[in-house]
Parts: sequence; C-alpha cells; structure tokens
Amino acid sequence: MKNGDHLTLHYRLATVEGRDIVNTFTASPATFTLGEGHLAEPLEQLLMTLETGVRKSFRLPPNTVFGQYREDLRRFFSSEFLFDELKTDVGQLHTGDVIEVPLKKVGSEGAAISASVSAVEDTGVWLDFNHPLAHHALIFEAEIRAVL
Repeated sequence: MKNGDHLTLHYRLATVEGRDIVNTFTASPATFTLGEGHLAEPLEQLLMTLETGVRKSFRLPPNTVFGQYREDLRRFFSSEFLFDELKTDVGQLHTGDVIEVPLKKVGSEGAAISASVSAVEDTGVWLDFNHPLAHHALIFEAEIRAVL
C-alpha cells in the first residue's frame, strides 16, 4: 500500500480508557485516499502495514499521533480582546467550549485555528491551542476492506 491508493476500511480511534473518538465498525466503512491527510500521518503509516481483510489493533503512547502537549500553546485572552476581535462575551464561554480564533498573519485571510477554553476568569479566558488528544494514549484499530 502507498500514498495515492484509495482505501475502503473500518477503523476505530479510542482512548485507552475505551472512549470512542471515531468508530466506523458500527456504521458504513470509510473511503479515502492515503496521503491526502484524511487521517493523521502516523495513523496512515500504520494502515500501510496492514493486509486487506485483517483486523489489527495498535496501542499508541501519548504524543505519538497528535504531538506533544505544549504548555506554551495555552494562552490568556482578555475579555476586551474576545469582545473586540472575536465578538464573544466571556460570560457566554464555559470550560471545554471550542472556539475559532482568526489568524492575523499576512496571507491567512479567513483562516482560523480552533482552541478549547481551559479556564474562565473574570478578566478573560485561558485558551488551549493543543490538539485535544495530544496528551492521551490511544487505541487505533483498523481493517482494510479494499484497495483501489
């Protein structure tokens, strides 16, 4: 199997505690092209090791798939910034909410990055720009049904 191959497969991504993030085994199989970023690259690399029709499970340690958790990607944003730039009232935000923060770099017009609210204070909020699964060990299970 190689980048550019079209796959039809069932897969499951879950925390080691058993919470499913995605599970196509209980629904229709997924179809996509390897190497186009439909799954994180480490997961696509694991798919390339599988034989068609064989179901296999992998235990992935923290930081393997979605990077290392970085404290410097957790930032405080004042209530004024949230209201002026994001048109968001701090009183409407709760821990765990996900918001889109527009990028201000040249050439990134219309682009945004997701952040989760990690704490709400009277003067603003702490936003976490880490991937929500960056600090979790994961289980990846897959069965390739067809390669085109």
